[in-house]
Amino acid sequence: MYSLRVGIFGSLLRRQASAATKRAVSARRLNCWLAESRAARRLLHTSRHDCSTFQRQKNLARALWTRSLIAAEDKKGTGAESSEAATAAAEEQGKVEENAGASGEAAGEEKSEEKSGSSSSEGEPEAGEDGESGQKKRRSRKRNRGSGVGTTIYNGVFFGVLGGLAYAYWKLTKPEVTMPLVLNNLDKPLVPLFAQGLSYYMQLSGSALPWREAMADANGVAILNNYMNDAEATPEAHRLGMSLLSLLAEYEKTRPSLRHATIFKTAAHYLKSDDFDVKGAALNVLIFMFQDKPSATLVVNSGVLKLMCDIASKAFEDESNPEHYAAQLALKALSKIPHHYPGGVKELMKRQDIDEKQLNCLFVAMQSDLMEQERQGDYESALKTASECINMNPKSPQFYQISARIQSSQGNVEGAIWNLRRAIKLGLRQPQHRTFFVQLLLESGRPKYLVEAREVLLGLIGEKFAMYNRKDDSKQGSSMGGGVNSDLRQILAPTSSSVSNKSTGVDIDGILGQGMRLEALYVQLIKADMMLQDFRMAGVHVEDWLKHAPESSPALYFKAKILSNIGQLEEALKLVGESIEIGPERPEAIYLKAHLLHRLNRDDDALVECDSVVKMLRRDTERRKRLPNLHLLMGKLYEAKEDYVKAEKSYSSLIK
Repeated sequence: MYSLRVGIFGSLLRRQASAATKRAVSARRLNCWLAESRAARRLLHTSRHDCSTFQRQKNLARALWTRSLIAAEDKKGTGAESSEAATAAAEEQGKVEENAGASGEAAGEEKSEEKSGSSSSEGEPEAGEDGESGQKKRRSRKRNRGSGVGTTIYNGVFFGVLGGLAYAYWKLTKPEVTMPLVLNNLDKPLVPLFAQGLSYYMQLSGSALPWREAMADANGVAILNNYMNDAEATPEAHRLGMSLLSLLAEYEKTRPSLRHATIFKTAAHYLKSDDFDVKGAALNVLIFMFQDKPSATLVVNSGVLKLMCDIASKAFEDESNPEHYAAQLALKALSKIPHHYPGGVKELMKRQDIDEKQLNCLFVAMQSDLMEQERQGDYESALKTASECINMNPKSPQFYQISARIQSSQGNVEGAIWNLRRAIKLGLRQPQHRTFFVQLLLESGRPKYLVEAREVLLGLIGEKFAMYNRKDDSKQGSSMGGGVNSDLRQILAPTSSSVSNKSTGVDIDGILGQGMRLEALYVQLIKADMMLQDFRMAGVHVEDWLKHAPESSPALYFKAKILSNIGQLEEALKLVGESIEIGPERPEAIYLKAHLLHRLNRDDDALVECDSVVKMLRRDTERRKRLPNLHLLMGKLYEAKEDYVKAEKSYSSLIK
């Protein structure tokens, strides 16, 4: 039994020895440990009656660990000295363990003898340790030691590569580092593919401006220009170079780097390419550079203007033409040149190298841009473009009329009147333009303009009657002082939007033009008279109107209004009632009736009429604006009746 225990714990010692020998650095230490293992077994034999099996295992392990520490400290000691130190330490540790946690279990007495030769020589290793088994274990320890070194090397290489990749990625995300490397190595393999990827990124990413700035700072324009124009450049190189130049042209911050005549000539050259990608990128460069104010002189001097005019000339061809869209873009780009070129259109017209065809193309481009600016409400730019068009063709009345329309939209009535008067003098005498002129004159409110408006309206009315007479093959004249010919009553029918002469088949609306019915002319004429406080002439004109159209609701309304102003309230109330019977959907006539009733002290009837007007205009905001005093009158009527709640409500409506 004793031999079996020694064998078991011997194997335990050998396993612990294998772990300890991994930390040994010399054969001398290994010999010391073998001697100490025999001392530890002797310690086990002496203490087998005093501790349990578990406690003996702990004592043995403690002894072994203490031995390894002593051996590490005493490198020069002999194996025997280390064995004695380990034995003494193990005995002391065993006593401590017995006193601290002995289990109290009585150990059975075992009779056995020590194996012969086990202690014959303390410095000599055992036969089993020096035999084949010991050699296998030593080889195993070497393999384990080699395996640990290999793992360390593998981990070092792995983390080194991983760190290198992370550092490279960090560097590649820096535009100021990556862009010079890419641009200076475009002739290297795979670099153009990487540059193409950057191009796609800059096209699709909204935060790619730093990359474009880095490309411009790295002298990318010159590098790309040389790269494309190289004798051995491939179509892929042309496509990549123009794509990157196009990206630089799109941003105002990077556009200055393209202000070179060579770049314009290069883009013009590639406009003739058969590759649509290259051609589109080149056109994109020119379109954006044409919008660059400092580049206008380069555009003209480099000869690119003629080429762009040739492209823009196809803008008015069939839309199915694949070049139609490109022509529209070129036309829009050309419209910026007269604004940006020093001296404007006048200086361009003085240049000998710009022919009439190019000037006409610029003129058409400015007209197209003018219409677009006016449609978008950019009145300042539109007015500037109209001024350039006038400088280019000062005898064209069209642009004076457009300028007047724009200034009217801006509220500049005086300027609009001046431009429109100039357009009319240059031959723009169509009725609709002169009617617009009258509207501007009335809007100004100045007496001299009101007199001029009345003269223009009288002339328009006389012309329209004369035109109708010519269509009717009659020689009846018209006299504005004595009235209009009575045979034309049928064309003044108030309720018809398009009145025709049944005997001749003449459409008076077609004669007068859009918005030019005689009824509208009479309305403006009488308004001018009343604004001048000339009620006598207003009465003459309204009587002339009623003579030709006795059942005209507007004519009866204006006559009632004139009588109201001169104090004939009862007659005015009668006429406005007739006007309402003919045209019951005229809120201004009903309001006039309410006003007359109030002046005649018939407030209850006036309130009834006011309520009917409110109901009529409940959902008609535009017509409601024409009667701003309606709620003021209602407030006064409710206040007179001491209905202050409704009066306050009516007054509040004035503020809305």
